Amino acid sequence: MFPAYKVLSVFVKQVSKPLASYLKRRASVNPKFRRLCICFGNASYKFDRYITRRFYSPETVESGPIATISEETSIAIGTELFGECIIFTVAVLLIVAEYTRGVRKDNLKEKTLQQRLEALEIRQERLFDYLKLQDAKPANA
Repeated sequence: MFPAYKVLSVFVKQVSKPLASYLKRRASVNPKFRRLCICFGNASYKFDRYITRRFYSPETVESGPIATISEETSIAIGTELFGECIIFTVAVLLIVAEYTRGVRKDNLKEKTLQQRLEALEIRQERLFDYLKLQDAKPANA
């Protein structure tokens, strides 16, 4: 059987990259999306600066607030973060879909084996009943 699911997952991954790129371009046109990207960009920058200060140079933690960045820089950071989130979300969804497909396949296999086992048990019971009847018959032959 051709692995159509694998081909589909590669296709979805490849489509998600241009989608992320499109959203980056869209940020420069749509004011609401632009504000969202600025918000994401500022938050990402502040978090990055906080982590850098806190863990790489702890002596400068108390050295004042984190400086702000330009609007264009925050848009660039925000759209990059947004695009990466889309690609990551698609990857996670594909992993979850692959896992659930595997679980369904295993459940179907287990169900089939259980049905075969039940059929064999019924056949065994019938054979035992037949043997009991044969043992109960007088040996006149």
